Amino acid sequence: MLWLRGTLIGFLVSVTGDPTDFLCMELTLERGVGAGLAVAIGATLADTLFGALAALGLAEAASYLSNFSYVLNIAGGLFLIYFGLRAMWVHLEKRQKKVMRMRDMVGIELWTFVFTMLSPLTAITFLAFFKSFGILLLANDIWSLIPLILGFACGSLLWWMFLIGAVVFFNKLFKPIYLIWMSWASGFVILLFGIYEIGKEVWDLIF
Repeated sequence: MLWLRGTLIGFLVSVTGDPTDFLCMELTLERGVGAGLAVAIGATLADTLFGALAALGLAEAASYLSNFSYVLNIAGGLFLIYFGLRAMWVHLEKRQKKVMRMRDMVGIELWTFVFTMLSPLTAITFLAFFKSFGILLLANDIWSLIPLILGFACGSLLWWMFLIGAVVFFNKLFKPIYLIWMSWASGFVILLFGIYEIGKEVWDLIF
């Protein structure tokens, strides 16, 4: 029962419509399923770790530490702006010609992991769902957390597999012109997220 609750929480936390979702969509269109899986692995590891911290009652501390990560957040925002502009202005067929290498996948995984871990929203969302599902923080009984934490990983992976599968399905279904528009739209959303990330950090620093 605890595993099922963890799976549902992991799935719902992943369905947030954050930049990672659009990054996964864009990279799957551009570089194939391998690139999408790299995003999925990085995000799943971060969600699972944050879920474990939340279950141990340490999510508030992790969220507090993330307040000091403004440099990395600004760097992440700049990356999102670059990636969004690139998706909007560089033709999809030109980007699809690049071969996906193992070091590229590892780089995507690491960046996605760090970006997700530095988001205070992740900790807040986990704590909110814990309260909604009536799950108590179980720091005194670590072994009982294992099914819950495994559920976080399964739920998160379930969402990413669904998202990647949907992109692959529509990639085969639609004509190239529609895929170009889809790529442009996701790039525009990623660009907006990047501007928001930088603007938020600059605002916090000034005010």
